[in-house]
Amino acid sequence: PGPLAPGVVDRPKVQAFLDARAAEALLPGLLTAAGQAMAGERPVLLVTDDVSENAWWIAAISYLLGERLARLMTFTTYSHRPGYSRYHVTGALPGTLPPEASARALSRPSKSVTTTPPLPNVESSVPSTP
Repeated sequence: PGPLAPGVVDRPKVQAFLDARAAEALLPGLLTAAGQAMAGERPVLLVTDDVSENAWWIAAISYLLGERLARLMTFTTYSHRPGYSRYHVTGALPGTLPPEASARALSRPSKSVTTTPPLPNVESSVPSTP
């Protein structure tokens, strides 16, 4: 854990991040939730053990939405009070969630909260060319 390593967050690196997490089963729900948040529905809350992981997930969402939609998406990689965030996508750490939010997250994971334990293999979700 710690800050994101210096360097570029590009498509090949995002693809490697997704491959390492076998994220193919998660991506459709995550993209749907992001699109719904951008349409005015409930925002997406990314809960990981490492803020830099939030940055990678947000980069994946951005690349998969495409440039036009990604420019409209608001996000933050970390909020210490995610319940007050007004972004489409907000990253948080488990310790920043009140207990009732954690319970809701477990009962409704496809709508608002994405956790990142090892997830199911994305092979071509993020194109390797611009």
